[in-house]
Amino acid sequence: MHAIAAFRIASVILAFSAIVVQTAHAETWSCPQLHEAAFLDEPDEVRDALAHGVDVDCKDVLGHTALVTAVNGASLASFDVLLSSGAKVNVRTEFGQSLLQHTKKKFSSVDRQKGLEQYRVLYKNMIARLQTAGAAN
Repeated sequence: MHAIAAFRIASVILAFSAIVVQTAHAETWSCPQLHEAAFLDEPDEVRDALAHGVDVDCKDVLGHTALVTAVNGASLASFDVLLSSGAKVNVRTEFGQSLLQHTKKKFSSVDRQKGLEQYRVLYKNMIARLQTAGAAN
């Protein structure tokens, strides 16, 4: 009799543990985590968040999509994942700039400074990809 009770208790504990793990895992995949991964250029994390149902165009507290966040973080690999996942390219920043204008402004700010060649190339690539995707000025 004690073995059956112990088995039932163990079954309940395992079932509860699975629910807790699922809940904890579900909380991991949210819009803020997508934005963090986009900013830090963690394309695998971006893919994971999207695969777990996070909206590719979810907005942060400033109203930015993750694609804007990737531009702000100079995160080309994450930018490419978001773009290939269908992120909207005709969005605006909190200052009313189009994403293309915003990216051009980032390019302009690094273009004037020495030692930032890698960022010039990065933003130039982002601009080209946005234009190819149909982004409006």
